[in-house]
Amino acid sequence: MYWGRRSECPEVPHRLTLFLQEFQMSSDLYELKSDVCQRILDSGMSTDEYRPISTISELTDLPSQVVASTLTRLIDIGVPIATDADGNLKLLRPITPINECTVREIVSKADENLSSRIQVLPEIDSTNEFLLKLPTLNTIHRQVCVAEYMTSGRGRRGRSWHTGAFQNIMLSIAWKFDGGRRYFPGLSLVIAVVVVRCLQQMFEMEFQVKWPNDILWHGRKIGGILVEIRESTAVIGLGLNCHLSDEARLTVGQPVAALAEISGVNPNRTKLTGALIIALDAGLGRYAKSGLGAFGDDWMRFHAHTGKRVRADEGDAVTGTITGIDDEGALLIRTPNGNLTSVRSGGVEVLE
Repeated sequence: MYWGRRSECPEVPHRLTLFLQEFQMSSDLYELKSDVCQRILDSGMSTDEYRPISTISELTDLPSQVVASTLTRLIDIGVPIATDADGNLKLLRPITPINECTVREIVSKADENLSSRIQVLPEIDSTNEFLLKLPTLNTIHRQVCVAEYMTSGRGRRGRSWHTGAFQNIMLSIAWKFDGGRRYFPGLSLVIAVVVVRCLQQMFEMEFQVKWPNDILWHGRKIGGILVEIRESTAVIGLGLNCHLSDEARLTVGQPVAALAEISGVNPNRTKLTGALIIALDAGLGRYAKSGLGAFGDDWMRFHAHTGKRVRADEGDAVTGTITGIDDEGALLIRTPNGNLTSVRSGGVEVLE
């Protein structure tokens, strides 16, 4: 599935597509259809004028009821569409869907095999869950799922992940580790380093990491990571803010930022998605061979809170100063009595 005409993107068979066909897990299960959304957003609607549904129908060669139901759903999930008193509609800003064909082309320059494992869906419950629900974990190594909207996105510790549709980047990649390995120390820290490196290269700006799984810009959260383990397979989910509405900011409950806001440009989400997939795949390969140690120096360099006084809530609250991380990715906190405490889970609140 991709955003564009079928003739423009050659068919690339990959295991995920075969799974979908075999188990009838197609995009038909989801209310939004990629080709319909693409035609409506790219060809039917305008940022300059309000258009009635009948005009959008004519411009896209889609039945009016299909246009109406799709637009209703797009508005419901937060696509910036305005309506006037007569029911005419326009886009409040240009919307460019992630183009699966172009993502594959970008990735194929680094790895043709990886490029064939990418799937872009318009609407899904969760990209992590999508990969975890595939029939066998043994055959999803390096599969990638990207979504324009998630109905049940989630973050660390069971928190919900709030994001607008067709505005941000939400993707997951699966990695099966050799030897039946079931323990992956510091994996979320490694992914954070990989993402920060990629963003700094793409935007020529400084980004930071927060233990254990956040990406920051000047102390404001711009992305998050969720790692889920099944047997010897890790499924890594990444959410990255490209655009944030005022309403979305209010639901988060912490300082946040978006790439469009801080860079002053409308991010090319297709290009960035391709770059992130390449970087994540390479980083996971390096982690599989060398572990957290290969990323430790960069993590310390990117960490926003080293030397800060914090409170950690792993069971009993621990207050002290962050000194770094240990070999397994636990956060090291020096308490007021001079003891060094390792924190392996829970939240961390900066006190100063």
